[in-house]
Amino acid sequence: MARDGSDSAWRAAEVEKKAAELLSQAALLHRELAGLGGPTARESDEVAEANERTEAVRSVLIALLSTLGPRAINRQAFQEAVRKVAAGVPDKGPQAVRHAVIFEEARRVLGVRA
Repeated sequence: MARDGSDSAWRAAEVEKKAAELLSQAALLHRELAGLGGPTARESDEVAEANERTEAVRSVLIALLSTLGPRAINRQAFQEAVRKVAAGVPDKGPQAVRHAVIFEEARRVLGVRA
């Protein structure tokens, strides 16, 4: 089935919506931490994870926008851009959470169902 520009635009809007949700969650965590007089170790980890998830969605969104053509997404270019982003993410530490988010969001953009 051919993908038209409206399908790509809809997918881009979905990714943007997810990024906005994650940014909102991160902002809420920051406000909660500010009201507590200082973050605990668990809260700091939650904020760090939310920030990493936000960055992962942002990187997928950038890859998507850079590969959108006048009518549709260039799937091969998008997949290559996502591979490059994922290759630059560490496998250990707080940034490792980005791998799962990048994978999930790239599948969503490509319309791959689990």
